[in-house]
Amino acid sequence: MKHRLADWDRHIATAAEALASGRIAILTDGQRHTLTLFGQAILEWAYPAGLTTASEPRSVVDRLILDSLLGYPLLANRESVTDIGTGPGIPGIPLAIAMPDACFTLVDSRRKAVSFLHYVIPPLGLGNVSCLRARVGHDPIPQSEAVVSRCAGNPQTIAGICLTAVRPGGIVVLWVKSDLSAASLGTDCLGAVSEVRTFDISAMGHTRRLLMLRR
Repeated sequence: MKHRLADWDRHIATAAEALASGRIAILTDGQRHTLTLFGQAILEWAYPAGLTTASEPRSVVDRLILDSLLGYPLLANRESVTDIGTGPGIPGIPLAIAMPDACFTLVDSRRKAVSFLHYVIPPLGLGNVSCLRARVGHDPIPQSEAVVSRCAGNPQTIAGICLTAVRPGGIVVLWVKSDLSAASLGTDCLGAVSEVRTFDISAMGHTRRLLMLRR
């Protein structure tokens, strides 16, 4: 189903204003337009392919785009970022749009996810983004300064996997449930970690807890 461009513009503008007022991120008009194009592609391609359950503009903007950009303050100074289990490019593509000077590698093991990324990246003009079909833990993943993941699952398991793809001194940022604490991680992966913290970042009444681990 096609949605009017004005609907997208309104939702993106509202999210951008909330990010700015919360001192989370400042988006240019060009970045807002690119986010609109990405949102349209999500509904036209990724939703029918089963890569997301977000089914209309507001849910795409609130649940995917805005939620992704809440991680911007932790990543703003990083020159290379890897998104593991990216699916339809979440959180990697919204972050790459907001961070044009950083190089992003989007990793997923599913053919349909990588096919969507190959479809959407060129028309968005994202020269700072590449994608890789790989299964972390089985296939080699180039190391970067930061690794992000919004995957569902055991945070300790995901953290341990992500730490293998981050350079010494780099960080892993996980989008986690609101009740998760750093103390609940256990000790299996913490031997390689020098710092563990949680951050609650809010915009438009939506709060996301982010778990940050520094290698």
